[in-house]
Amino acid sequence: MDEADRRIIAELQGGLSDSVTPYTDAAHALGMSTDELLERLAGMRDAGVLRGVRAVLDHRKLGFRGNVLVAWAVPEGRADEVGRLFASWEEVSHCVLRQAAPDWPYNLYTMVHAKSPVRCEAVIAEMAQRAGVADYVSLETIRELKKTPPRYF
Repeated sequence: MDEADRRIIAELQGGLSDSVTPYTDAAHALGMSTDELLERLAGMRDAGVLRGVRAVLDHRKLGFRGNVLVAWAVPEGRADEVGRLFASWEEVSHCVLRQAAPDWPYNLYTMVHAKSPVRCEAVIAEMAQRAGVADYVSLETIRELKKTPPRYF
């Protein structure tokens, strides 16, 4: 990565403009052509620095009222297998493996979104049954206090 790549990330990490030409707008703000911006983004993607440029939707405005963080106690030897299985559900937006703590045996975490809390619980029950994991805690979202993308530069 060079300084121009860092400037591109700094410009785009706050989101694209809400216009019909968001990449052109970003390119102009960066003092480069749209073609150069797109070529650099493709280069960062090909190098594995950038996975992609994606839209972030407000799931509540789309009618998704069920949002549950599930902490799962998965045997260490099955964590990758179960993680891949859980990540395959379309209702799962995040699937993260973490170190369990002495007083907290949960090591795999999923964020489950659905149209209703009842549907979330049905999805979670199906996940538990298919994975053969009975030890989990469902933590329903009460209120979102902060949701912003990370700032790198």
